[in-house]
Amino acid sequence: MDIKSKTLKLAQTYTAINNARSILDGLEEQTSNYASGDSFDLALFAKRSLSLKKAQEVILTSFIESVLDEKGEGGPKVKSSSLVDRAPT
Repeated sequence: MDIKSKTLKLAQTYTAINNARSILDGLEEQTSNYASGDSFDLALFAKRSLSLKKAQEVILTSFIESVLDEKGEGGPKVKSSSLVDRAPT
């Protein structure tokens, strides 16, 4: 993968990470408000949660795409075998 394409994919990754942080901040604020006795908008909470899932998918996809070369294989710095035996965090 050329540097420009890799940079664009990593920029997508960073953008999605920032988006996920914003979503998490909103979920945390909504949860805190509910814990304090405020009313709760379940539809908004569900919408934010689903948006977080989409952001997670963009993070993973764009990062993986930044790592792959034209053949669909990782470069010399990528150890794909370490992904197999790991539990998600």
